[in-house]
This record gives sequence, structure tokens and C-alpha cells, in this order.
Amino acid sequence: MKKGNSFSTYILEKDRMKARAVFYPSKKLPSLPITTPFTFPFGIDEVCLSLDKMGWWNPLGGHVELDETWEEALKREAEEEAGVEIKSIKIVGYVKIDHTPKSETGSYPKVSIIPITVSKINRYLPKWKSMETKKRGLFAFDVAIELLTKRADNNQVLEIFSYIINNNKNE
Repeated sequence: MKKGNSFSTYILEKDRMKARAVFYPSKKLPSLPITTPFTFPFGIDEVCLSLDKMGWWNPLGGHVELDETWEEALKREAEEEAGVEIKSIKIVGYVKIDHTPKSETGSYPKVSIIPITVSKINRYLPKWKSMETKKRGLFAFDVAIELLTKRADNNQVLEIFSYIINNNKNE
């Protein structure tokens, strides 16, 4: 859990890839490659999350495609993953990903960042067909916190969400 200004480290492991992930609060992004941006889209007193194939509730986001900015990717992924049009994207920090020296990174750079943002829900599309996720939902903050505690990520996303709602939920 968060201690002072530091946040928990999460070790990502998949096949022969191993990386260290740490969240850093910031209103600016460092000059490092961006692979996957994420946003917590907020309504009045609720946040939109999507349920992935592993059974984890997540903020919305996904991989940046060729010739696409990370902001464009975020908007596209929000529509694909949850049928949500977003606006007013604001950076609240980033997760720095450092691959271990013996890790096979494949198409990922050795060091990269995942922008963490907040956004406003512009439109929640009623007719939405799930493409990459099992389902979506608009949740009160206490319910979102309960859902995020069930992730097996050393409470990293829960800490980030708690930081956001306590410090700067879409100012």
C-alpha cells in the first residue's frame, strides 16, 4: 500500500517477460515511449470501469496503434471497451514500466510509461457491443473501490484510483 509519497510496486510477469511497474503522480509525462494509456472516466458521482477476460475491473484504455497519438488511442479504446465517449482528458500521473535485464520484451521497449488520466464521460452509448471486454459499468466510488480490491496487482490500480478521488478527480 501507499507509504508517504511512494506507491506500491507491481511485478508484471507473462511468459518470459518480467517488468517492474510503479505509479508516479504528475501532471506531465516524461519523454519515454508510451504503449498503453488508461483513463478513469467520471460522471457526476460515478466512474466507468470495464471487466476484462481475466475477471479484473479496469480503467479504460489500451494499446496505441501505428500513426495514432496516445490521446486518440484512449478515446478509441474507451468506445471499444465500454461504449463511452470521453472528453477533457487530464494527466494525473504515469506508471513507469522497467523490464528486468533478462526479460524478453518482444515488441515492448525496455522502459516505457502508461499515462494515467481522468476524463469526463461525454456520452454513455446505450447500444454497445463488447469487443475486448466482458462488460462495463458505471459505479459509485465505494463500489469501484470494492471491485478494484479484487485485482491481483498488489493493489496498484486501487491505490491509483484512491489517489485520484482523494486529490484531483477531474478538477
